[in-house]
Amino acid sequence: MQTIHETQLRTGDVLLVHNYFNPKDAVTYISAAIRLFSRCYFNHSAIILKEDGVTYVVEAVYPKVTKTPFSEWIKKGKREILVQRRSKVNVTFKVLAGRIKRQIGKKYDVAALLIHLPLMLITKWLGEENYTGKSELDAIKRVYCFEIIANVYREFYPTWFKVLPAEQVNNPNFTKYKLGI
Repeated sequence: MQTIHETQLRTGDVLLVHNYFNPKDAVTYISAAIRLFSRCYFNHSAIILKEDGVTYVVEAVYPKVTKTPFSEWIKKGKREILVQRRSKVNVTFKVLAGRIKRQIGKKYDVAALLIHLPLMLITKWLGEENYTGKSELDAIKRVYCFEIIANVYREFYPTWFKVLPAEQVNNPNFTKYKLGI
């Protein structure tokens, strides 16, 4: 697997994160639960936004979707990070940037995550709507990390709010790289 460095990151690159377990950090218990229920090595995802020569990481972390300079984000905790770059998509970087920017400030969807975790065990959604009973329009106001990626890349995920983490990780439309630091 090839390595990619910060200077090579582009708008729309997906960061898949595996947080290493630390018994003194409550967040790592949530990360471990996400990995257990989703049966996916990665417990978090984020997406790159380049603006005015600065690389930002856009991610859903409680209480809302944030935009953090990569140089600050990379210092958070011990973790393994994999970069996914879209191989082909029929939208421009400008369109992707607009979709990413529209995610910033949305509320973190704690309820949906808690409801979806056990459903991940059966690896399918029940019903036509998001299982929390929200319509797709309501769901767009509240998201968790993997939903952001699926919403930005909706060409690959027509029912973006039903995407499981493993579907993103194994999506053949993306090429994987190790993140060199």
